[in-house]
Amino acid sequence: MHRLKPRIPRPDIPVKPVFGIGHNGGPNFVSWQQFCWQKARKKAFEAPREVVLMRLRRAQALGMSYDQYVSILLDKGKVP
Repeated sequence: MHRLKPRIPRPDIPVKPVFGIGHNGGPNFVSWQQFCWQKARKKAFEAPREVVLMRLRRAQALGMSYDQYVSILLDKGKVP
């Protein structure tokens, strides 16, 4: 009967992570969620010029910055 020898790690051979059955080896959920949030935030702040000017006027009337106004608008869907 042959005994298995423990594998000695070699720096020239990359070690592949071991995933469970059905896993495609893609990014973990945290990095994917962060990517989605960054993409959504970038898209939300990119608006047509007229919309940006309208939001800026409303933000100034409420005494807040444009970033604060858009953040509240995106979070709640409306500004109080």
